[in-house]
Amino acid sequence: MVPPKTKKEASLAAVLSTVLAAVVVGVVLGFVYQVRFIPTFVRTADAVASPDSDGRPTFLLGIQSPGANLNRAMRQLSDSNSEESVVSLTAGDLNEIADEYLNLTLGKQQALSNSSEPTYAILPDTPNFNLVESKLQVLVPFDILFFGMKGEGFFVSIGEFVQKDGKPSFSVEESWINSARMPAFAASFVVDRFTKAIGNMVEDSLLAKAWTNVDHIEIDGNSMAITIR
Repeated sequence: MVPPKTKKEASLAAVLSTVLAAVVVGVVLGFVYQVRFIPTFVRTADAVASPDSDGRPTFLLGIQSPGANLNRAMRQLSDSNSEESVVSLTAGDLNEIADEYLNLTLGKQQALSNSSEPTYAILPDTPNFNLVESKLQVLVPFDILFFGMKGEGFFVSIGEFVQKDGKPSFSVEESWINSARMPAFAASFVVDRFTKAIGNMVEDSLLAKAWTNVDHIEIDGNSMAITIR
């Protein structure tokens, strides 16, 4: 006797649902396993070329020393009437800007030292930027509080800038929380929320004024070229 077609379709749907559930559970368990391991951070390109064979990703940290032209570059970016149409920044310049305008370290330390610290919270630290192979790497250390327990973690995202609604927008290509890779849509959501929070934080600063004059961003090797409107 030939089984009815509807019964075959129901059986196929049940099999597919089971397979999909198994895949989702496997991905979640794999993520939970990998997220326990802190990545390796190095300061020389040679160390990236020959990372440890422990399965953890290796990231090259951006230098902290700014270039000699950073103050001039910031004045040019904030002046819409500047004679210069393109401003070039290095990773050192970006990290100096982060230290001055995006410094979240003090707020994190205050929250951690507060006797009435929140029951649960994610406390980001000052980001580190690097320019690697014509991509922007963003590293955000963070502390996590959860009902009296404390832990540290790192969010790393690598991508480039694309034009969106007439303005440059950071497009995520790869992201990790610690050693666990994140799906692109989840990483983009985190970057978007973090960017909006930073925008609110610096809305009355010179950095915010400079950003309104930015028309296009292109990364070439280890240099970021910013075109002014």
